[in-house]
Amino acid sequence: MGFYNAIDLIHAKSSANPDVNAFTLLVMLEGFYSSNKENQCAYIMDSYIYGEDCAEGDVGKLLKERANGVRSLQLGQIPPDFTLPFYDDSGTLSIHAEAKKNDYTLLFFWSSWCHKCEQETPEYKKLYSQYKSQGFQVIGISVDASKPAWVKAVKDKGTTWPNVSQLQAWDSPVADAYRVSATPTLFLLNKDLEIVLKPERWFQVRDYLSQNLK
Repeated sequence: MGFYNAIDLIHAKSSANPDVNAFTLLVMLEGFYSSNKENQCAYIMDSYIYGEDCAEGDVGKLLKERANGVRSLQLGQIPPDFTLPFYDDSGTLSIHAEAKKNDYTLLFFWSSWCHKCEQETPEYKKLYSQYKSQGFQVIGISVDASKPAWVKAVKDKGTTWPNVSQLQAWDSPVADAYRVSATPTLFLLNKDLEIVLKPERWFQVRDYLSQNLK
């Protein structure tokens, strides 16, 4: 209960000024989300952001906007849809439309310079080969800015799943909406577009698929 008591205390101390209170809640929300503490995020949102006492000024509106973004990325929620161009200029892909075709779809945010992505990709390739026929899809979403570097990485890694990017690095709308600040960042969606897993390693995806794709 330590975190929750601290949240309540900070909220009470800052509540004399609505703008200061809203800014404080925003800082706590962002901090807990970046630390993967979703329960604390939910507590802040349910207790203080979506209640009647939340500030309605510019800071309060920003707080609610950020809270809506965080909530859409929680387990059981439907994340934003984007239509993104393929690496080979063959067209575009809608995240939601593609996810609806499959039992499970892994959104794999990566970059050509990411060493951890390089280490993990072979394992995801094995999972893709094993489970693709059973309803598993991967969408590789690059946060690269250089198209030549992105295309070279796709070809060098030999990934045959859809590879898309807005080529705006961390400033890309899709990276911003999914709050991607490091690679790899992963979301596993079901065919109803709900987030069922936010894995940090490949074996978490393996274990989930082995239990849910028979």
